[in-house]
Amino acid sequence: MSVMWKIVLAVFAAVLAVSSAGLIGGFQDIGVNDVGVQNALNAAVVQHNRESNAMCPSEVLRVVKARRQLVAGYNYVITTKMIRTACRGTGENAPYECEFKVWSRPWLNEISVTSVKC
Repeated sequence: MSVMWKIVLAVFAAVLAVSSAGLIGGFQDIGVNDVGVQNALNAAVVQHNRESNAMCPSEVLRVVKARRQLVAGYNYVITTKMIRTACRGTGENAPYECEFKVWSRPWLNEISVTSVKC
């Protein structure tokens, strides 16, 4: 087989691999019930409530979108609708949106919330 055909076949195989798996290193949508998404979301909500000055903690009303990127671990970007729990009859329960960014290496039991934007 000539060198030219080997190059053509290698390029074709690379194109097939990228098209079937998405861009390597790029973000991909992931199901909201994925275990990694749920672990990342739990860590993010705990940190959000810890850093919040609100009298009532917040909880997830619904997950709008979840995405994951494979790096030296996983980067998650999770967009949610949040709501404050009704505590002490404050009535502060208007939904609001948050975007959480979380980095995780589950095989080392490491998780870190890198960004919270609400």
